[in-house]
Amino acid sequence: SISLHSLMAQLRKTVVITGGGSGIGAATAQLLYKLDYRLVLIGKDREGLDAIQRELGSDPDRVSVFACDLSNAQDTQKTAEKISSSFKEVYGLINNAGVYPFGGLQTT
Repeated sequence: SISLHSLMAQLRKTVVITGGGSGIGAATAQLLYKLDYRLVLIGKDREGLDAIQRELGSDPDRVSVFACDLSNAQDTQKTAEKISSSFKEVYGLINNAGVYPFGGLQTT
């Protein structure tokens, strides 16, 4: 027999959020978690990702985190492979991570 928890986990849609460890990405994760989505959070800051994961709850079926530097093509490819092997289907992608140069007003 299937438990209600098991059935809900199977029906839950998975959303990947880049930049999910802070700012808009973390706020989006909080909202989607309340709406009962399964979340895959990607970001450079492992500590930030872990903090959001702890904040959202301890259910490993609900939140997975992957530390990844999306400006590094090899790192991005490895992370994409891990996600596609771990999750049968991804319902949505929120591409919130940004790559931008740091510098003064005249140089950026």
